[in-house]
Amino acid sequence: DIMQYSNLKEKTNFVPYVSHAEAITLLQKSQVLLLLINETPNEMGIIPGKFFEYLAAQRLILCIGKKQSDMADLLSKLSAGVVVDRNDAEEMEKVIKIWFHEYQHGLLNHSGKQNISIYSRKNAAYQFLKIIEEV
Repeated sequence: DIMQYSNLKEKTNFVPYVSHAEAITLLQKSQVLLLLINETPNEMGIIPGKFFEYLAAQRLILCIGKKQSDMADLLSKLSAGVVVDRNDAEEMEKVIKIWFHEYQHGLLNHSGKQNISIYSRKNAAYQFLKIIEEV
């Protein structure tokens, strides 16, 4: 059982529903963030709003969804985490073990290698303004 690996269960915090403000505070305190993508026909193109909050928190993202998806491409491009197929328990265990080992040795890299500022609200507003000005 993966939760028993190196006392991982004692180091995992499952939080019930909290306000949005409290959720943002908890994101900043977390080491790894879990992002679940629903199994739907349009799953390949889903980029949840939560993803951008996760990026801003600069924590590694473990996404459960489809490995061939826009979400997987973004995570890879930004070096911000990985997508593991929801039916691949072995891959999930492998990623968690690697990240936990890195965490134990102070090597867990929280920030992606790419510039995430292009995904900020400020930049999105600027891009939107440029489009309006062109019209």
